[in-house]
Amino acid sequence: MRRNAILRRQRHWAFRIRLECFPVWRILVFAVSLFVLLIADSRSSAFDAASELDLESAIDQSIADLDDASFTVREQAVERLKGFGFAAIQPLSRAAEDGSLEVSVRAVDVLETIYKTSGDWIDIVEQESHPEPELPDAVKPTQPADAEPVTEPAEIPFAAALREFGREPRPVTETTDAAEVALEQLTRSANRSVASRAAAALGRNYQIREKRALAEILRLGGSKDYFPQDRPRARLPNASALDHYFIVLDESWNGGAEGLQQVKRLTRLNNLYVIDGAPISSESLEDLQGALPNLQIHFRGEANLGISSIPGQIGGLGCHVQRVSKGKAADRAGIRSGDVIVGFGGKQMTNFGMLIETIRTYKAGDKVTVQLQRGGRIQEVDVELDRWAPSAPPPAPKKKGQP
Repeated sequence: MRRNAILRRQRHWAFRIRLECFPVWRILVFAVSLFVLLIADSRSSAFDAASELDLESAIDQSIADLDDASFTVREQAVERLKGFGFAAIQPLSRAAEDGSLEVSVRAVDVLETIYKTSGDWIDIVEQESHPEPELPDAVKPTQPADAEPVTEPAEIPFAAALREFGREPRPVTETTDAAEVALEQLTRSANRSVASRAAAALGRNYQIREKRALAEILRLGGSKDYFPQDRPRARLPNASALDHYFIVLDESWNGGAEGLQQVKRLTRLNNLYVIDGAPISSESLEDLQGALPNLQIHFRGEANLGISSIPGQIGGLGCHVQRVSKGKAADRAGIRSGDVIVGFGGKQMTNFGMLIETIRTYKAGDKVTVQLQRGGRIQEVDVELDRWAPSAPPPAPKKKGQP
């Protein structure tokens, strides 16, 4: 009995101790946790502000190092600036304008590297390089004979270089856009050496520039079409893979005058077709023509026959059909390459220009009787006119050994 009473008293006091101590322990843990979180948050805010300043300082110092007496230091600065990506673009642009010749040359080279390796076009196979034009007032960075031995700088990956300062990299498209705009602005620099080097950088990367501009033109409602091809077109050295296409802007265009900036980037584009009803002012087209002097701007109506011809090739004898677009209105009606269109809708045709203006009076879907001269004989075919719509791209040229 006495032993049982002692055990009951022991269990009673043990329970009271646990009951009284438990809330105190929980309160202590909660207080310590809250304190740690507050400290961490304040340190994080301070780090964000400090890292922003540290990144700017690192970029400024790296740009200053581009003019250092040591070749090794200059090379290491280039590698660091490549890694900073978007954050370094504007400082590099200013340095190219205002810095020494050495700084300007290296700044443009870094901008070019950021432009072509920022990520969104990394899978593009660069076109064969071509000799860069001689720039009498430009000096390329070369290693002097008495230079210090070059130690390969540690590679700084694009993202890792920024994360060292607590920053995440910008979206790759935003980085490429910013680098492209910076190089475009430098092509208009009063410093002829800088302007020439920036233009050469954009020219070397025309394949990237072209594909990006085309993607934006299509997004804004434009279309890309191909000239009729009798056979696969041979790829010329240093030619764009799409040098046989043309751009069509019709009533679907929603890019306005600002969107024509994308067309200006297609510096090798030869033909632009503006369809009646396209919301583009004549002033905008004049500005575009001024930017691309070699661009031919053609005006067409809504309806499309689907042929190509050489204007004025056979004066007074009708419109000579040079090529026919596969699957288009003329092809479906049986019109062939070599035919001469002498009549369209009852009107006599004397040349290609007259045919163009006559077709502009029709709508897509209209049916028209066409008079042809083929093999010395006149025959008629009925044609249902199309809208301007993209054709299938022509087949790529076969490689040697392919059947």
